[in-house]
Amino acid sequence: MAVTVSDVQAFAPEFAGLASGIISTWLGWASGAVDADVFGSYADQATMLWVCHNLTRSAGGAAGTGGPVTDRKVGDVSVSNAPPSHMDRFYYQSTAYGQAFYALLQRFTCGGVVVL
Repeated sequence: MAVTVSDVQAFAPEFAGLASGIISTWLGWASGAVDADVFGSYADQATMLWVCHNLTRSAGGAAGTGGPVTDRKVGDVSVSNAPPSHMDRFYYQSTAYGQAFYALLQRFTCGGVVVL
């Protein structure tokens, strides 16, 4: 099954009010980032997680701007984020969707290959 805009909006209701063209754009890019041959029957789940991660980060919300929250201030609202880990090249740790995608990704891939 190909993931649709409606699928993403049902999976993550916070994107229900987002223009469908934005979600469609990320769904189009997902085909280059989520390999169906790698994920097999989990490809749709991986696609939705990847798309939602990127939608969250592109929205510029506090949850999508950096690493874990290291400081908060309630009066006059202030939030500080730790820099993302140098190992987190795609900032997967910066959103709940990215963390779930990364956990799924680790199930289907292995580390780098050393060629001697």
